[in-house]
Amino acid sequence: MRKAPPLAGIWRALADWVRPPPIRRWTDLTRFLSGEASYLTQRSTYEFCRNTLAWYGQHHFGRDDFNEVFRVCRWETFAAVLADMTQLTQGRLGGAVADSVELRRRLARCYSAGLAEYPVPTHRPVGWSDMVEEVERRLAETRIAGTTPSIAELGRATARKVHAIVPVRSENKVEDQRVIENAITFGLTAFSDRARRRIRPDELAADRD
Repeated sequence: MRKAPPLAGIWRALADWVRPPPIRRWTDLTRFLSGEASYLTQRSTYEFCRNTLAWYGQHHFGRDDFNEVFRVCRWETFAAVLADMTQLTQGRLGGAVADSVELRRRLARCYSAGLAEYPVPTHRPVGWSDMVEEVERRLAETRIAGTTPSIAELGRATARKVHAIVPVRSENKVEDQRVIENAITFGLTAFSDRARRRIRPDELAADRD
């Protein structure tokens, strides 16, 4: 007879879903950033394409050539959104990271590790080194400026990148970018709120694993 799952495990999983545990370790931060970026990427790119294609969506998503371009779009959007979330996390860490080169390097390594959780996509045979360097530069610039770019600024810049690589567009470029920008900005705002509630800066600063 198959045993029923332990009630303690069920209640623990339910509690973690309702009230996710605090993020105290860099490995947990990597998973958090990667999961959040993956969700926002799928939501913003797929919904935009589906809504733009309307009745023709089923046909296009059944085509290999369309899906190949869409895969490139998803990968590049994931890397861009993950970069934004990494930079916003720098702001959440505050003084703990602003005053330490080593902690900023660890934050950059979280970004790199988030990308490395997946096989290198075929359209990037040399990997993500350019994006890792960009994130390192952005983290350093934020440290010098003493302030993190606003969510609106990040969302606007990433929306332009995404619009340039989505596999389908309408005839209204301005409206397309507005729709993508709203989706990304809303997602980054929600992410920022979850990060504020879950990340423990002092404990992350003390984590040496």
